[in-house]
Amino acid sequence: MYACLPGISSASAGPVSSSRRSGLARDGSTTSCAGSDARVEISVIKFYAADVLSQVIDRAIQVHGALGLTDRSPLSHMYAQARAAHIYDGPDEVHRMVVSRRILKAFASGEGWRFAS
Repeated sequence: MYACLPGISSASAGPVSSSRRSGLARDGSTTSCAGSDARVEISVIKFYAADVLSQVIDRAIQVHGALGLTDRSPLSHMYAQARAAHIYDGPDEVHRMVVSRRILKAFASGEGWRFAS
């Protein structure tokens, strides 16, 4: 249906490989399965994944110019879906508040903070 869109894989290589190296999704899922409180990790994953998705699609649109915003490529639909990903599980700002509140509370009590591994 859509023509081959060269450049998408090279345009997304940086953010995607960065998210793979961070291991946040893997760490959050194993923490959750282990039964520990993983709210911070889950909140970080929710807004980080949505940000990476948006950056990758935005970069692909930049590479393809005006074609990226037309119905001749899947990018315009992908962009709309990526924007909605910032809202599905609650606004990014709410997740950032949860993360910052819990980490600051841990530091205030003298415990410090370490992401689950």
